[in-house]
Amino acid sequence: MIGASTLVLLILGSCKRFVDINTNPNAATSSQASFVFSGALGTTYRNQTGTAQHIVPSTWTGMNAHSTSFTGGGAEKTYAITNSDFNGFDAPFDNIQDYKYIKEHADGDGTPWLKGPAEVMTCLIFQTLVDMNGDIPYGEALQGAANVTPHYTADQGKSIYEDLVVRLDAAMTAMAGETWPTDAAVTIFDIYFNGNRDNWIRFANTIKLRILMRQSFMPGRGAYITTNINNTLARGYITGNVLVNPGYQIVAGKLNPFYANWGFNELNNITSNHQYRKMGAVILNWLKTSNTTNALPPVASPAATSNADTFRLQSLAWPAGTTVIAPSANLSNYIGIPLGAGSGYATASSSPIGPFQITQGLGNKAGMMMLLAESYLLQAEASQRYGIAFAVPALPAGFAVTNPQALYEAGILAHFRTCAAPFTAGNASNAGDAYALRYVLRPIDNINWLLSTDKIRAILIQKWVTLTHINGLEAWSEYRKSSGSASVGVPSLVKTVVATTNPEPVRYLIPLGEVSANGTNVPTGITVATKIFWDVN
Repeated sequence: MIGASTLVLLILGSCKRFVDINTNPNAATSSQASFVFSGALGTTYRNQTGTAQHIVPSTWTGMNAHSTSFTGGGAEKTYAITNSDFNGFDAPFDNIQDYKYIKEHADGDGTPWLKGPAEVMTCLIFQTLVDMNGDIPYGEALQGAANVTPHYTADQGKSIYEDLVVRLDAAMTAMAGETWPTDAAVTIFDIYFNGNRDNWIRFANTIKLRILMRQSFMPGRGAYITTNINNTLARGYITGNVLVNPGYQIVAGKLNPFYANWGFNELNNITSNHQYRKMGAVILNWLKTSNTTNALPPVASPAATSNADTFRLQSLAWPAGTTVIAPSANLSNYIGIPLGAGSGYATASSSPIGPFQITQGLGNKAGMMMLLAESYLLQAEASQRYGIAFAVPALPAGFAVTNPQALYEAGILAHFRTCAAPFTAGNASNAGDAYALRYVLRPIDNINWLLSTDKIRAILIQKWVTLTHINGLEAWSEYRKSSGSASVGVPSLVKTVVATTNPEPVRYLIPLGEVSANGTNVPTGITVATKIFWDVN
């Protein structure tokens, strides 16, 4: 008998041949919408953890860097970007085609409830496309042979962002008015929320909040943002970490994709990516010098006054080395690499991605699509800027009880809980509570709410930490929206140490294949220094 998790993995491994019907004319051209849905959700997460959407932007945000035992990474280090580098275009559009297929076939397959989630995911991916590429095909996109040369938007994605807000509102309304199945044989195909309608509505609203708050540095945008937050405020936001759980296995092709990309294979052999893609100096220096907590038990703890956030340090990074399996109480063993360093940071003398995501042998744990911490910190920024009356989260004794401080501290608490128990739902654990409380009470700028001189910057810096090993593109986008302002959302600027006259990238370029196929419509005059519409600093 095939178990539930095995069934979903079989679906994930097979559905793409049915979806990409223009790729292989000899493949079957139809499949059940529910099968395609599982595969599409898995693909969205796989894309989020890949090179273009995660590791390159996380490198430009100070979270990762390159071991000097390897050559390569020249474009990332020198900013000499061409349209042959970092394709942030093809895979997301391919994934959107999956969700288009679901919306077109769900009624006929007797699964109409899938249309709402498919629309939510479509909006999520279009946002990522704008954040990477600016202008993209939108209104004329996804028409297949009916229009193989779609026009692009002409406002660096602003009109797309506005339409995505409208679409998410409509999707939430539609989902709220529908009856969803409860049969486990049906809900199993939803590998994010197991068919929980309320969770999908809250996820949609959180994506909407992310889209709106990306525009928070734009002059004159406050009324638009406030109105659109308030009109769905009552729908709420995610109440836990959004986990991806198709039943990953320690089997080739069925590992958690973050683990497989940046950690180990099914034989527990370390991958070259884990040796090459190390921790960045900016994030580790912040964690080592941010005056906070002591170590995760049972490791011997530094003194209570130790000048470090060792609690999260020991979760997000391993000590310097190759196949490290235990954290260290010695802070000097955690070594991050400056972006572009050409020597001095060999694989054996720099820190790998830590147990938060990569522990040898644990390649079957659920993926982390979005953290509760991010949601709270988005709400904190909106509350601080616009005075929006979000629900006050229930926090343990000692934490703040009024917003925006309560939301800020709730975001930090949620991340400490996830770091304390990265192999569970995270926020359901209280193992990090004492450490989180001690952290928020420290009299340090950008940690203690009352003593932070720029509270927006404090929020953004904490959000940057929570996005580490989760969503490099989101971290890069938040960095770009605030870079150049006094409220820049990183503790120190993330610029390459390589001598280069190239500007720091603020976008990807439309890839060469699209230029060749649709060159008449691809915008001209775009460089890596051409800002996305929300990047106003």
